[in-house]
Amino acid sequence: MNVILLSGGSGTRLWPLSNSVRSKQFLKVLKDENGSPCSMVQRVFRQIERTRLAQGGHLLVATSGEQAGQIRAQLGETVEVVAEPERRDTMPAILLSCAYLASRFGCEPNEPVLVMPIDPYVSDSYFERAKLVGEAASEGLSDVVLMGVEPTYPSAKYGYIIPKQEGIGRSIPVERFIEKPSEEDAATLIERGALWNCGIFGFKLGYVLSILERILGAASFDEVRSRYSELEKISFDYGVTEKAKHVSVVGYSGSWKDIGTWNTLCEEMSDPVSGHAVLGEGCEGVHVVNELDMPVVALGLKNVVIAATRDGILVSDKDASSHNKPYVERAQADHPMHQEYKWGRIEVLDEEPVGEMADGVSVERVFVRSGCSLSGAVARATVSIAISTGTGDVVINGTSHSLHAGFAIAVPEGGEYRIEASTDISMVRITVKGSPSFRTDGEVSDEFQRWFDSSTDADRHELECLAGDQAKLRDCFYRDLSFGTGGARGLVGPGPNRLNKTTVGRLAQALANYLCEQEVAPIVVLARDSRLSGEAFEGRVAAVLAANGVRVLRFSTPTPTPTLSFAVRDLSASAGVVITASHNPAEYNGFKVYGPDGCQATDTLAGEIQRRADQIDPFGDVKLIDFEFAIRNGLIDTVDDGVLERYANAVLAQSRGIDCSGLKVAYTPLCGTGLRLLDHILSRAGLSQSNRSLCVVSSQREPDGRFPTCPIPNPEIQEALSELKIEMAASGCELGIATDPDADRLGVVVRHESELCALTGNELGAVLLDWVCAREASSGHNPAGRVVVATVVTSPLVAAVAAKWGLELRLTLTGFKYCGEQIGLLESEGREYDFLMGIEESYGLLAGSYARDKDGLVAALLACEATADLASRGMDLIDALKKLQNEVGFYSDRQISVPFSGPGGAEEMRSAMRALRLKPPVFIAGIEVESSVDYVGGSPMLIVNGKQDTTHQILPPSDVLQFSLSDGSRVVIRPSGTEPKLKLYLSARGSSFAEAMSHISNIENAVRRLVGA
Repeated sequence: MNVILLSGGSGTRLWPLSNSVRSKQFLKVLKDENGSPCSMVQRVFRQIERTRLAQGGHLLVATSGEQAGQIRAQLGETVEVVAEPERRDTMPAILLSCAYLASRFGCEPNEPVLVMPIDPYVSDSYFERAKLVGEAASEGLSDVVLMGVEPTYPSAKYGYIIPKQEGIGRSIPVERFIEKPSEEDAATLIERGALWNCGIFGFKLGYVLSILERILGAASFDEVRSRYSELEKISFDYGVTEKAKHVSVVGYSGSWKDIGTWNTLCEEMSDPVSGHAVLGEGCEGVHVVNELDMPVVALGLKNVVIAATRDGILVSDKDASSHNKPYVERAQADHPMHQEYKWGRIEVLDEEPVGEMADGVSVERVFVRSGCSLSGAVARATVSIAISTGTGDVVINGTSHSLHAGFAIAVPEGGEYRIEASTDISMVRITVKGSPSFRTDGEVSDEFQRWFDSSTDADRHELECLAGDQAKLRDCFYRDLSFGTGGARGLVGPGPNRLNKTTVGRLAQALANYLCEQEVAPIVVLARDSRLSGEAFEGRVAAVLAANGVRVLRFSTPTPTPTLSFAVRDLSASAGVVITASHNPAEYNGFKVYGPDGCQATDTLAGEIQRRADQIDPFGDVKLIDFEFAIRNGLIDTVDDGVLERYANAVLAQSRGIDCSGLKVAYTPLCGTGLRLLDHILSRAGLSQSNRSLCVVSSQREPDGRFPTCPIPNPEIQEALSELKIEMAASGCELGIATDPDADRLGVVVRHESELCALTGNELGAVLLDWVCAREASSGHNPAGRVVVATVVTSPLVAAVAAKWGLELRLTLTGFKYCGEQIGLLESEGREYDFLMGIEESYGLLAGSYARDKDGLVAALLACEATADLASRGMDLIDALKKLQNEVGFYSDRQISVPFSGPGGAEEMRSAMRALRLKPPVFIAGIEVESSVDYVGGSPMLIVNGKQDTTHQILPPSDVLQFSLSDGSRVVIRPSGTEPKLKLYLSARGSSFAEAMSHISNIENAVRRLVGA
């Protein structure tokens, strides 16, 4: 019989033992029949082998990409694992696994398939009884056969199966299902013969394959995997079982337990103490699980569980422990301190940050299993390792050393090491991280020669041109371009500190290495904006990824960044890459990565990519494949136009239903990617180029990476809007809109009292938020309680609008990825609909949860609709802004960039931040500093007007300083994430707009003096 084991889940019910990467089924707390620690995964697998449940068939595990490595680590490399492209509940996972059985093993449609959880705590009789489920499925009298457990008490935690007649020991038709009734109703159901649903399904393979054919029109594994996102996110119970015509159940009266809480886990612990602990006088019903190297002593406690790990310490009444989620979310660190891998595991013993940056010291205990290896490269750090137990070899920079207990060695900065374990190795690894290392003049010369010797003739000519300009040569070679959460962005040119095909290839190889370690046959969606080097860089990225076995889906033309974010989710891709420098001048380009959720790379993902990039020699370690060959063989494919249509529909779903046909709008894509899609979107809102209700700036309509009429294509800068204003004046437009080259930002110009007035990003966000809330209220949908996400540098005006409408306001760090993260959290809580809008002061806005990045196109749609709606009442967006400020207060905001140029620029910038920390100002512009927040150590995320059960997350450490002044004004200072410059975010409040403007000028002058500008 073919058996599919379902392994999923992650969470906090057994925190701190379980976490986001260490699920309960992998924990080794309970013991096997020999008294050895054993996980539930290992226990169930051994029971299946012992009872020969899968005899004559195939046994495979259906799981997520994140858990695939842990499954193999605990069960061995030979276990068959089917990894979901994304988590989509049990029905899609089972359908994918059935396609795998048919495609990979050639299983016939009439073969029985048994699906069961990987982590029940049961006796062997459970598996013997499960055989009857498979046998009943083979008879073909039922579409789906279940196994129901005879209840031992009325529980509100489980679903119930209601048979048509009582009886245990034979297949009985099912009358109906009841999902988690009250305990009182459960008692009544039990009296009538109801059974607990234990999650076992039996069916013929052909039955499920026919469902796949009906949904997708295909049932091959490759087809199902590539179209996985089209499968409904639903459980097998709801998606298949409850829709089946004939369902029966086999009863089971033996032991069965779902160990999902500390209470149930403690009931099965053979010893009340695991680890170093002492239970003293007066302790009754106390259990301790201690993974720390220090003792735990308990006295006078009753019915308590104590759990201590590197991730935290829990002390809880056992009955209350199942309600720990909101408290754990507030307490846990931003990354797990215990992580398991195929080769072993890492436990973080201590972390000490140094200064205001991410530098510091980390101490880890590392375990490498016998026969496995661990590799590392030491960039911008030094590593020392000391062996506690075990034997093996370590190769450091080509020199081999034998490992044994007591052996210690240091790996110098820039070195590489590889540990081969002959027996199980336990070691301590100390990493001292430092600021990015800069090459000396001699090292610059050596690196230049290495590039010259390794380059093609065309690239050598470019390098030769540098030889006569030593200052520029040094700037190109004094360091390696780094990769952060904003990706890698910089000037295009030769050398390791520039964007070129060599450095882009290195980053693509790092991404490929990471993805291929996480899952089999990953998929990456690839896009670019209109920059001159974009096509060449995109081709290099595609060729590198394809050479590593990554399937690449690329857009056929320059494409907006938010469309890429949407496509990653829509196509269930493993990651997305967009070649863009957004609003920077033509000399720049960038390499930006998105995770499988459509968000920009998290700190963790960015760190993983950077760590692998540090180990890569761009001239020796980067794999390449012929581009045309990869296309012919399906390794590189084109994104279907259906994705663009689905994206446009998702944007239009945010429409407030306003007819814009009476409006006249001027639009410029600033020689970027926005026109094709925005033209399509606005035409469905009533605006058309054909009747000149949409007037596109002719000199900027086509993608052109030279940006000839807008040298800095940033809608935040007034000079970039000059052509738009000319078009507005010539065509008599009431509204002008501008998207930057990758169309994730929107600039707006309003015709107000015969003048053309540009709105700031703060003003646009506030007025659109207010308008959307008013529209919601007028249509009978009270917006109170909906969630708006802004950043700590967004104007207080947005907070005032949120307060006006009773919205929940969440203030995150800068970077729209944090807004995307909040949408994901709301989704996990079943509150995805509650997300109303995300707003950044830098002209970034997202309405709706279809993407996880700011979207200039949805902002443009709402700006047009708001303008048309206001015009029907004799108003415009400026009028609406004045009316709003009269209601909630007058604010003036200003963003200033203070550059620090040259090789010493980054250090000068850090020195300025260090000085502000060592001696923070008491007064700014004569106004007392009432309070200050330093985000470098991590601070609670401010949630205003949140629901009572809303927990306060700890924001990740960030190099940001905030000073709140006694008059309600505010100053926020942070370094840029991509360039050596300080960004100053200034907000002033006054009793009138004129007073606020006066205050902001005084504050600017004072802060410039503070940072040495």
